[in-house]
Amino acid sequence: IETANEVNKRAIHEAGKAEARRAISTWGLGPVKSLDDYMVVHAVLTNLLTRGLLESRLLRTGENTLRYAVTRCFAHEQTVRAGVAAVYDCGIFPRVTGWLAGAGLDCTVSPELGRCLKAQGLECAYTFTTRAEIGGDGDAI
Repeated sequence: IETANEVNKRAIHEAGKAEARRAISTWGLGPVKSLDDYMVVHAVLTNLLTRGLLESRLLRTGENTLRYAVTRCFAHEQTVRAGVAAVYDCGIFPRVTGWLAGAGLDCTVSPELGRCLKAQGLECAYTFTTRAEIGGDGDAI
């Protein structure tokens, strides 16, 4: 299960990067020069890719921080149903870190990505903090 979790997280992160780049290019959403710009990209991606699967909210909580909280998650529901929730590493947030990276944002994540927070009885919420200023070309500098 550990190997499957690691492979899944890496694959989902990389897919998220490609999704963000494609959305930014296709719909003219870039360059991403601020967290507010990213929030637009995030809204497009969540509406296209996760509608009906998640109930979530992304909030800007500071000059360089975002907080993303999920109140309903299809992955959690299905892993509970399958009886594997206790050993499942969240695949939702690696996709979000991929979206951030694909938009050119270099961020830290708190808490660290790993086991499903809901399965641990915790609130499913992560804080993303940019590590650098965002350059004019949409890349972190």
